[in-house]
Amino acid sequence: MNHQITVIATLHAQAGKEDALQARLLQMCEETRKEAGCLRYDLQRARDDATEFVFVEYWRDAEALALHDASPHMAALGRDLPPLLARAPLVRKFSPVA
Repeated sequence: MNHQITVIATLHAQAGKEDALQARLLQMCEETRKEAGCLRYDLQRARDDATEFVFVEYWRDAEALALHDASPHMAALGRDLPPLLARAPLVRKFSPVA
């Protein structure tokens, strides 16, 4: 049985803070990619909306994701995001089917 977890997280920057949000999210990529349970951690930016960013994350299992969620760099991101975001992030978790 495959216990892998895929996370899709969508974030919207406040107008005028797109570059600052992108820079902060790129820092998050650097730290997160070092985690043992992180299989892939990609940051995307919408082509039709410069304020929209999407993380596509692949985690080995629920334990790896829980460790990520409890990491110091995740806590720091939680503190840094509010002044950069137009609204709360939308985070959805998926399991592979095929």
